[in-house]
Amino acid sequence: MASPTRLTSGIWAGPTGLITEAPIRQISIPIDFSQGTTATNTSFTFPANAIVWPVVVLFVRALEATGTTKTIDVGISGGSGQEIAKEISVASNGLVKATVSKTGPTLGDTFTVDSGVGADVATGAEISVVLGGATVNWTPGSADFAELKADIHLFYQEARSQVRSS
Repeated sequence: MASPTRLTSGIWAGPTGLITEAPIRQISIPIDFSQGTTATNTSFTFPANAIVWPVVVLFVRALEATGTTKTIDVGISGGSGQEIAKEISVASNGLVKATVSKTGPTLGDTFTVDSGVGADVATGAEISVVLGGATVNWTPGSADFAELKADIHLFYQEARSQVRSS
């Protein structure tokens, strides 16, 4: 079988039609405590047919010192209202990533899957598919936040259908 022929940057001619790259895009969404004390819509909307990667990173620019519970949850509104990260600490400045661990995953149910039975149950991460129109939201751990300033970093790709040559 012949290898695809590169036509231009990110486009190849393959045996069944055009092959195109789908680059992973990173978005950085600024948030701050003054936006509200309940679920707050960030106004970022995923494109139709987005493949959302199980990577959620916060860059905390101003830590939360006052709030009783110094964590945030990040979700996707629209459709089923999916949780993508939960209880991410905002008690210190710098980069904080959502993880899957034995002490409790901070990646939300949208990205985690359990396998096995009984003592052999393991939690792993998987991608999520967003059909479009879904927006990113965040919720503070308690209603008394007073300092938080951070950026939510998410990664996604747009799934595109290709027209095949006949």
